[in-house]
Amino acid sequence: MGKIPVPDGSPEGERRLLVRPGGVRLVAQRPVWTVESRTFRGSQVLVRLRPAEGPALEAELLLREAPEEGAGVGVEFRAEDVVVLGDDIP
Repeated sequence: MGKIPVPDGSPEGERRLLVRPGGVRLVAQRPVWTVESRTFRGSQVLVRLRPAEGPALEAELLLREAPEEGAGVGVEFRAEDVVVLGDDIP
């Protein structure tokens, strides 16, 4: 998945990360994620995204911003929405 911005002072190396669903932003560049599913939640949509390699993630988007299932999208994260969990990945 490449490098993801993390908060200052986080340990270096490959780590498990938690990204808050509201902290995932979709961008038009490099559509390397595929929209697997959409779950409507009132004015928001929970979108499940699958990269070419690696685990899927979920993003909470406004209804008007949520792409259709099967669409290719790019993804960006803000460091303040990322939590570094535990030790190195084995």
